[in-house]
Amino acid sequence: FEARDRLGGRAHTTEQGLDLGATWVWDSETHVHRLIAQLGLQTFTPPSEGLDTYDDGTIQRGRLPTSSVPERRLVGGMASLVRALAEHAGPVRLGTVVERVERIPGGLAVHLPGEVVNAKAVLAALPPSLAAAMVPEMAEVWARVPVWMGEVAKCVGIFDGPVWRAQGLSGRAISRLGPMSEVHDLSTPHVSALFGFAMRGEGLEERVSAQF
Repeated sequence: FEARDRLGGRAHTTEQGLDLGATWVWDSETHVHRLIAQLGLQTFTPPSEGLDTYDDGTIQRGRLPTSSVPERRLVGGMASLVRALAEHAGPVRLGTVVERVERIPGGLAVHLPGEVVNAKAVLAALPPSLAAAMVPEMAEVWARVPVWMGEVAKCVGIFDGPVWRAQGLSGRAISRLGPMSEVHDLSTPHVSALFGFAMRGEGLEERVSAQF
């Protein structure tokens, strides 16, 4: 059951091929890479040529430390993985909200608007805070589960071309001033773009536009 009118949730790729949610696959994620290979998908290494930028009030350019584990992106974006998985899944009902799940003798009762479906097990692909609303008896447990980047917004800027590369820059940046704490090159062969992570707050759109 999927509440949205599309599959993928936070794994969402625009028609231009830009990932608005999940973006990277690291080489250390062996299970994911095995799945990608089984589904016949391909990955590519994001562009990284040029100098990085560090801003703590005085702009500095050089090479910032990077992860020792290479990062890759999917050809066609994360939506390609979602579509491939959907082909191997059972029937999916879009636009169907699960209101709550309760235990019953021999299994579980899944409450939908105007309907109850019995199941032996339920797999909830949701952040703990949302899943807790469906299963009140688990709320106390899930309230203690940390959610990585739960208060962070992903902001994407689209450009007429990779103007940063013409300046010898990689598009990767770290800022101690914000609103975006880090920026990365999100470009595809068809569109030039940067994305950054910013803490949610009042006036976020205006502050991000000023930084871009």
